[in-house]
Amino acid sequence: MRICQLDDLTDPGALRFSIGEGDWPLRAFLVQKAGSIRAYVNRCPHAGHPLDLIPGRFMTADGQAIVCSSHAALFTPLEGRCFDGPCPGQRLQGIPVEVRDGDVFRPADFEGGGGFAFAAQRSRSRDRHRSSLRRQDAPEEYSHVVVSASS
Repeated sequence: MRICQLDDLTDPGALRFSIGEGDWPLRAFLVQKAGSIRAYVNRCPHAGHPLDLIPGRFMTADGQAIVCSSHAALFTPLEGRCFDGPCPGQRLQGIPVEVRDGDVFRPADFEGGGGFAFAAQRSRSRDRHRSSLRRQDAPEEYSHVVVSASS
């Protein structure tokens, strides 16, 4: 399934998309940073709601991190790992994507669907038992991340 043209995605930047139809499609988003593309399920690992309560707003003002618009939790764009906020060390659920001929695709054999909700729940339980990751433990490249409330 084609998601978008590569040119539709800024660098750094993010773009919403859905997999499936009807009342319960899998809501997701693409992120591009430094020429690398990742896709994640649009779900906060801390509270389970969409990251972009401000629709389409996934990145900090400076484009250096993914931000949960509810708690201001910060995630590394290429790993999806929380480095600041209420869910340190937890990760966003990744979705496989491929870039071909200037377009971004999800693999034909990827179905998505409800399994992600259960995987996210198991991930939250597992991560409660891990040692916490504090902001000072974040990679140096994220020490200057700016979060802005304006759109």
